[in-house]
Amino acid sequence: MSRFLPPFFPACLVLAFGSVAVAQRPTLEALLIDGESLVAERIAGQASGPWELSDSKGTQRVDGKRVLCLLGPSAAESVLPKAHLAGGQVLRGLLVGGGKGGDDFHLQSPTLGLVEMSVDRLECLVLRPEVAEARDLAMPEGAAEALFLPAALGFDRVAGTLHQFGAEGIRFQAEGEAEPRWRPLKSLIGVRIDGAEASKTPPIAELITRSGDRVFLSSFVLADGSLRATLLDGAERTIAQADVGCLLRLDVGARFASRLEPARIAEASIAGDALMPWRCDLAGGGSLLAAGGRCYARGLGVHSRSRLEYEVPAGARSFLARVAFDDSALQLRVRGHVEVQVRVGDGAPVFLAELTPSDAPRLVGPIAVEGGQTLSLEVAFGKGLDAGDRIDWLLCAFLPDAIGKR
Repeated sequence: MSRFLPPFFPACLVLAFGSVAVAQRPTLEALLIDGESLVAERIAGQASGPWELSDSKGTQRVDGKRVLCLLGPSAAESVLPKAHLAGGQVLRGLLVGGGKGGDDFHLQSPTLGLVEMSVDRLECLVLRPEVAEARDLAMPEGAAEALFLPAALGFDRVAGTLHQFGAEGIRFQAEGEAEPRWRPLKSLIGVRIDGAEASKTPPIAELITRSGDRVFLSSFVLADGSLRATLLDGAERTIAQADVGCLLRLDVGARFASRLEPARIAEASIAGDALMPWRCDLAGGGSLLAAGGRCYARGLGVHSRSRLEYEVPAGARSFLARVAFDDSALQLRVRGHVEVQVRVGDGAPVFLAELTPSDAPRLVGPIAVEGGQTLSLEVAFGKGLDAGDRIDWLLCAFLPDAIGKR
């Protein structure tokens, strides 16, 4: 058993932790801002300066400022609880304790180890992600803190005051109760807290770990088969490169479509309403973006038919993305088929392709753009109508460099 696992870990969670193990020395892929892809077994580098990519054939060097992201194996979705923090960070792990004053909570992550986090950062803790997502746990009207309990249909919402997190559960005082009391974790679906505050430290990178954590970094170094990272709260972590799902650079001037508001949205299924409304930084079904066995930190998950139109941000000179069926479509009995295209303004498509679930992700661009133009991402029904058409627009980065191939 890992030295990070407390002795009281349930066997099912030990198995869940074990599910994130990967084959020895998996390949990593560095995607550059001009669309070039470099594959290696080991990568050494940091935010600034050259990167070295090595495999059995030798070592090649590349300017680190040209690296948009580092792609590893897809993250392993598990039954571990999910802590959603203000600003978009997500920690996955077992709740193992908290401060006596109720100011922090402690999660045991399979890749990040023991993480002690301020309650002020916490928006929602989903203890049973197989039952509900964070967006399902809506705060009762007028409440600032609430517990969510299993019910015969859905869940019950209990407004009140959170007092403390602990390995034994959550100490909570419901409205109308004279005293707070401990509630066992197994009796809860989740807890939500209003007024969470995001860290004011600007991140330089976003990391998706193999166990599904989504964290922001203030610095990082890749060396000796490991990623040495500093989290926004100053905590330092060292994880194996094999546990890197995606390391996305936020310091290369990119503006990501998933963090922009679309100018226009059009979605429909054969029957009318969209089967799976579009989602930011997640696949349409709610899982982490995964295509071709790789994990992606940012992008757009859609279902046919869809059209998302964006206004090109000021200063952008090129657009880069990948598009593919999400890997979850491979588990469906139906075989999807779509036609995808990208348009700039009202002109002819600048990218056009047909896709099936077995196709590798297609590179989109770089496409030359200018601030103020419109760029639309379109997915149309294919041969199988809309059955199984789970499409990921991956990365979708507006970049300041004029490297377009349009």
